[in-house]
Amino acid sequence: MTPQQFASALLQVLQSGRIILADVAPADIRKLTADVPKKRIAKPRPGDVLAIPAKDGGYHMAVVVAQNCFGCALGLFHGTSAQGQLDADLRRSPRKYPVHTGDDLVTNGTWKIVDHDDRLLALFPSDPVIYHRPNAWPGIADTGQFGAAETSDGTLRLIGPDEAREVGLEDGTYQQVWLAANGVANKSVGSEGCESPYHQLPGLDG
Repeated sequence: MTPQQFASALLQVLQSGRIILADVAPADIRKLTADVPKKRIAKPRPGDVLAIPAKDGGYHMAVVVAQNCFGCALGLFHGTSAQGQLDADLRRSPRKYPVHTGDDLVTNGTWKIVDHDDRLLALFPSDPVIYHRPNAWPGIADTGQFGAAETSDGTLRLIGPDEAREVGLEDGTYQQVWLAANGVANKSVGSEGCESPYHQLPGLDG
């Protein structure tokens, strides 16, 4: 029974006169409305530890590093956890580069917030970047010979060959993705900058 269905049933009893209120006659009772507090939605905040279901079982572990115009920045850890807990071994193996995504899968409960630990933030950059391929915007902005990194305030930094190789710009494996409702990362073609809140969550199962 929903709260409003309960209110309707109670209204019928009050209007019948079987229950008499001290300050109102049954004939004067016209309507009852259920005033139910809205369900609290968990919004991710920096330091929240997430358990992300893995394709082959268990969970990838991540910590929310920042919320910015690119979306929700996650610091990921190598390996998986059978129970969805960030144990000592995983804490010792953070991935070097945070990634960006939306927070829909956190707010709908697919990705669970399982802990909060601000100490984990020191393992990752405080202002995570997104990367742009070389010649991404000819005549508009210089993204260099090897690509560029952009911070949330719009500052571009040209990167060298080593960084381009590490993040996957050199071999084309760097990807930006949309996230399906079932929690599986699906590839999406190339949004650049802050237009999309869903970015770069490649290689979780790699």
